[in-house]
Amino acid sequence: MVRVRAAALTSFDQVARFLALDPDKMLRSAGLDASVFAQPDRPLAVATVAELLEKAARLSGCEHFGLLMAEARSLASIGPVSLVLMHQARVSDVIIAIVRHQHLFGHALQLSLQTIDGAVLMRVELAGVPLARQGSELVVAYFCQCISAVLGRRWSPESVSFIHSAPKDLRGHRRFFACPVYFDSEFNGVVCAPEALDEQNPAANQELATHAERMLTSMMPEPPVPDACELVKRSLRLLLPEHRGSTEDVARNLCMSPRSLQRALEREGQSFGAMLTEVRREFAERYLAASHPVGVVASLAGFERASSFTRWFTGEFGMPPSAWRQRMGL
Repeated sequence: MVRVRAAALTSFDQVARFLALDPDKMLRSAGLDASVFAQPDRPLAVATVAELLEKAARLSGCEHFGLLMAEARSLASIGPVSLVLMHQARVSDVIIAIVRHQHLFGHALQLSLQTIDGAVLMRVELAGVPLARQGSELVVAYFCQCISAVLGRRWSPESVSFIHSAPKDLRGHRRFFACPVYFDSEFNGVVCAPEALDEQNPAANQELATHAERMLTSMMPEPPVPDACELVKRSLRLLLPEHRGSTEDVARNLCMSPRSLQRALEREGQSFGAMLTEVRREFAERYLAASHPVGVVASLAGFERASSFTRWFTGEFGMPPSAWRQRMGL
């Protein structure tokens, strides 16, 4: 079961009350109670948290519930790692530090960086849930909120993207992000322009940043070394949309030989084909649930043709994509 820290629910009670909901009642309906707010490191099933946020947005009629949660948080909400961020020299250093310490937020959250023509694209993946509209928006919005807190002023990326469809009312998104927001996209995340990455942090102090890193290392447990299966799945999530999902592609991404990769998987009783199928199933469910055209989903899952994807999907799910959508009420 994929889990996330209970800190993911920080400010849930505050926003729920603001929108005339009873947070205690909602927590009980999810099998939780108010003690989660006093235990930020308590592991919770990511599906439980995601479903709770979706239900809160639905009952309150507020389509940007996750954005309000992000807005109500301070930098300190992420714990000791906030001290590391506060003293980084540039925006790019803050982003790299967030990605470097992502294991502190739980295994459900996966952040990755790509450089495209000098700009940085940060992808946000929430493993364990096919489509988490509020959860994804919360993570992306809080990422922007952290950089704003470090700089001491409002910060916006070049653009923001979400795989889910646009809400009926976009005013909350436009107000919060103050930059183009794209929906029905191929990824959740932000694009940062080169000039935004070079912006200096007025409170930067290399000595304090180094001290904070040492303190964090002494306070927090070492991040677990990912097993070969997890490394392969992470690589496939990045490579499949670029139609680079072969054993050779993944091995190259992991700086291994194909044979070494196969042996590592065999030691864990797994195969590359099983990992490829697992990630393709994850992509298929996520993007079909987000109402992307079948041809687009096929491409994101690494298929050259929609017909090939449909045959594979029917074999895996027992029905074609169109029937699966109808069954899921999409």
